[in-house]
Amino acid sequence: MENPVIIFLLPVTLRGDFEMKNFAMRFKQLRNEKGLTQEELRADFNSRYSRNYTAAAISRYENGKRMPEIDALYDFAEYFGVCISYLLGETDVRNPDEGSSKAKPKIADIIANRDEKALDTFLELSPEARKKAAEYINMLKTLQDVKESKSNENIIDSEEET
Repeated sequence: MENPVIIFLLPVTLRGDFEMKNFAMRFKQLRNEKGLTQEELRADFNSRYSRNYTAAAISRYENGKRMPEIDALYDFAEYFGVCISYLLGETDVRNPDEGSSKAKPKIADIIANRDEKALDTFLELSPEARKKAAEYINMLKTLQDVKESKSNENIIDSEEET
């Protein structure tokens, strides 16, 4: 049980570098699986999602020199048909909730059904501030997972005692 705590205590920059390298590998792998060149990906993605990416930006993503902003990350995950966790290299399962009632909401659902003001505020942040906010959210999620895991261990321990 100590491993999640160790991950949580790692400096945010180390985790960010790790995620960027994983993202770069996955991004390139997914592009290649679609049989697209960087230019073809750029043109198709820009057209479908009303974006304005350059070929240089796509290259930076694949070389681990840049991460997309969070809203673009959602779009890339949707474009490639994978979950964000897969795109970031956090899981090897492309769509863990596909076909289940626990499917994660799309960004449009979040906007329509949740705290619209919070999302608007997030989208108004600079790219650096968005990155820090996303890293903070990931740390909170890790802490929550550790607490839930400890709680589940206590339940299992109490069941074993009976």
